[in-house]
Amino acid sequence: MAHYDLEQVVDSYDWLGHEGVTELFAQNPEYKPGKKHFEWNRKHQTMPVTAYAGSVDDVTAFVRKHAGTRMVCMSLNERPEEFKNQWGYPRAAKEPEVELSRNLMIDIDFENKQPSKTQLLGLEEYIKKEIFAWYQDLGFLKPVLSFSGRGYHLFTGYEPITVATTPDIAQRLRKFNFELHDSHKDGLGGIGAEVDTNVFDLRRMVKIPSTAKPGVGVNSVWYGGKRQVDAGLHSYLFSMVLDEAKTSRQSMAPVYGPKLITADSELPDLFRHLLRHDEKLRDLWHGRRKVNGDASRSGYDFSLTRHLIVQGYRNIDDLATVLIARPDGAVRQAGKGEDYVRRTIANAILK
Repeated sequence: MAHYDLEQVVDSYDWLGHEGVTELFAQNPEYKPGKKHFEWNRKHQTMPVTAYAGSVDDVTAFVRKHAGTRMVCMSLNERPEEFKNQWGYPRAAKEPEVELSRNLMIDIDFENKQPSKTQLLGLEEYIKKEIFAWYQDLGFLKPVLSFSGRGYHLFTGYEPITVATTPDIAQRLRKFNFELHDSHKDGLGGIGAEVDTNVFDLRRMVKIPSTAKPGVGVNSVWYGGKRQVDAGLHSYLFSMVLDEAKTSRQSMAPVYGPKLITADSELPDLFRHLLRHDEKLRDLWHGRRKVNGDASRSGYDFSLTRHLIVQGYRNIDDLATVLIARPDGAVRQAGKGEDYVRRTIANAILK
């Protein structure tokens, strides 16, 4: 029989502050990844389950159904809609499809996957004394604490940030992770723990508090309270100077010939305005819902550029800035440079 505390489930879901739908996920420990195992997974009913919740009742029903036999998770940030695959079944959201960021999670774990009680107590004490003080010294609220099973999660909420107008928000969260990691590397290292700097993606799923991963049997614990939005952290994220932006601009040098385009580090105001009012533009920006034509990253880059040109958008440098900033575009995801950007814009103009 599965053991979990529905009060913790409800409190943690309420704390997330979701106004859209919440993605849910249930992973069977016997699941075998890969297409070659599809028939085996279907026969043994081990396929992962994705669902969406619009209320706390949906979440508790999901936990009741799947906890114990599967690891159950919910999304850190809400989804704008329930995403479905080509057969009409719920599917997981892709990173570019997440439109709002309202929660930061820090994951602190031990290198040893089975830390002792002494280590866990030492980590909890260090977090409450040193890391909480670090947050407060920077003008932030103390984060909400949750025991993950072999470490701790720290949660902070803030007023929602729209990804379309702040496309580098994930990189800002990543930098915050690194700042915390670097500030406490020695202190955490002394007890065998560290900050996981890979936990910054917007589509992040979190194990639902009070549940356990099957086979491990250690229930997580939610120590949270009433949700508070941290205005200080919100401002801090926007004030960051990203080294990644500088690196990205340097990598845009063309392979042959002089540099002919000048991309900005911020999206043009006109594009931000269009993005708020043009649904088709938003879909192309996020790389979704394309029915005809090339649905690759470069295909979406071309269609986005062409759509802007048809709408009367003519500034070449602004078009380049948009292509470079597109979250799932070929520049960010495949390392394409100025030659690619120039060629994409030229092809879109000539069509």
